[in-house]
Amino acid sequence: MLARTPYVLLLHVALPGMCIASAAGVSLDEGREIAEAHAPGGMLEDAPSVSDRSGWQIATYSGINAAGETVRLRVRLDDGAFLGWTMPLSGPPDVDLEHISEQEALQIAKQEASRHLGSDADGLAFEVTNTPPADVLVVRGRSAPAGDPPRTGIGPEVTVDLLGRGGQIYMYQQSPGEEPVDASDAISEAEALEAARQAVSAHYQGRELQELGITHEDTSLSQFRGELTYYVTFSGGPNDEVVVSVDAMSGEVDTVSPAEGVATPTPAATDEPGPAPPTPGHQPAATDPEPAGMQPLTIAGIGVGVIALLALGVVLVRWRGRM
Repeated sequence: MLARTPYVLLLHVALPGMCIASAAGVSLDEGREIAEAHAPGGMLEDAPSVSDRSGWQIATYSGINAAGETVRLRVRLDDGAFLGWTMPLSGPPDVDLEHISEQEALQIAKQEASRHLGSDADGLAFEVTNTPPADVLVVRGRSAPAGDPPRTGIGPEVTVDLLGRGGQIYMYQQSPGEEPVDASDAISEAEALEAARQAVSAHYQGRELQELGITHEDTSLSQFRGELTYYVTFSGGPNDEVVVSVDAMSGEVDTVSPAEGVATPTPAATDEPGPAPPTPGHQPAATDPEPAGMQPLTIAGIGVGVIALLALGVVLVRWRGRM
């Protein structure tokens, strides 16, 4: 099942010049050169947009892919990391095209990852996260846990979204990974599991996990932006799945998140769970795709509102004319 990611409204600033330097890392000129290396059809002369995402400065450039189609390429100005590209879709999938198989989706994703990561893509384990045939297929490639203790987030990870018919890629995202931090003072996996058990029990008003039919499924350690987090997953019970994130350095529980879309049997509104954490053991994406544009219902709603305001203005003018 694909996780639903809420869109975040971002402020984009179109910069007229290309010689403005980033305060923390590469300049916009250097960022363009990085993006160009990943745009086989060259770059367009559009001014880039810059947005702040979770404290990172992300520059988005316009380029052309091998098929001559316009794509948006993202570069993190803080360190010059290339984060991926998105191609706006112009319409619904072509129903005359055949659905691709799981093996075909994996092959397409591996080739794209190799184009951007080179030999670093050889160490990724790829999987299709949903089952073909489908209108959209999502392939993820993840590096094996590394460091001491082993954790995810050290090596690169990629996510490739492609159309189920024909296999055209319309979004490619990658996380470059980071250097492992010292984890000698981190709590153990057993300590994280115990803290998570207590947190889940408290979430269900102190009831025992065995009584609720909840069992431990998996515990993984993840590093993201230098911070270590255990993700403890439980299955069964009222919510089918519960994921608990535990700070690996302090041992404190950060979040208790039942599976999205399943009601939690708590009596008070204040007891409702918060938003779901990142996928357990998976590096949170720094390049969440931007909304492709205003949806048709939103545009229609705005049109109705404008018409209503114009009608109200006409009525007021006529009314005032009679006074």
